[in-house]
Amino acid sequence: MHDGQQHVNERVFRLQGEQIGRMGDRLDRQQIRSWLTATIPASVISRGILCMIPHCIH
Repeated sequence: MHDGQQHVNERVFRLQGEQIGRMGDRLDRQQIRSWLTATIPASVISRGILCMIPHCIH
């Protein structure tokens, strides 16, 4: 399961990087920083919830 989570995390980071690249032309640094400040905690919380689900099922 750990390998699967790592693969998902790598894909999320790659997709986030691609989004930043596309948005970088239109956004300034402050807007990108604000977007990252909202996105990274949401990703961490989502991952935590997904990790807890199997523990709650057993």
